[in-house]
Amino acid sequence: MKDRMLKVLCNVQGATTAEYAVATAAACSAGGVLYKLITSPSMHSLLADLVRFGLRIIF
Repeated sequence: MKDRMLKVLCNVQGATTAEYAVATAAACSAGGVLYKLITSPSMHSLLADLVRFGLRIIF
């Protein structure tokens, strides 16, 4: 009986799947935040200013 209970308690196959699910959700959330940041109007103007500045120095 004790061996069977120990075997059931030490079964961690489901934990691995749950860890992958949490990591996937975190990666999707981070991707969503980055997408919103990159597509924001303030980021567009910042990147445009950076390109203009870089071109002004080169030429």
